[in-house]
Amino acid sequence: VTITARNTGQQYLTGTFKFRGILPGIDTLTIDRGVFFEVPYDYNVSEEDEVPNNTELFIAEINGNPFNPFTIGGIGDETKIIITASTSSNEIRLRIPIDADTGNNVLPTSGYSATYTNNGNTQGAESGFIYVLENNIAERFIKGSFAFNTASSTIEEGIFEVEY
Repeated sequence: VTITARNTGQQYLTGTFKFRGILPGIDTLTIDRGVFFEVPYDYNVSEEDEVPNNTELFIAEINGNPFNPFTIGGIGDETKIIITASTSSNEIRLRIPIDADTGNNVLPTSGYSATYTNNGNTQGAESGFIYVLENNIAERFIKGSFAFNTASSTIEEGIFEVEY
């Protein structure tokens, strides 16, 4: 990151950046000439201020095609976490126990399930896994990976990081 302009009166930054993003086994993205222009900042943020968390992530491949949902959501109650990711015609839904430990969970297994909906036709996972990498109940945050097969579709390379 290179800061090329800083306006302390109006509190904004302008500059350039470059980076390489690697998602192991899925993709590598190289940005060589990134630019940010008049991005506001505030030195007066206290630790009590709520800072929005925009870290939710959900990606997968459906029958070899990228699935990049418009909507990602997680809901948790006393017994389960439901993670839903959807586009205009497709939806993937994962169900994980609220107290899930780190590790691999073969589908179908009690408490764990996955479904894929395509144009209103929902099919459950017949085989596959949900791997929980982290489940922070206090912070209501879970991340992991998944893959599963339904009667007519293959969902692979799934990754999620979601608040619930």
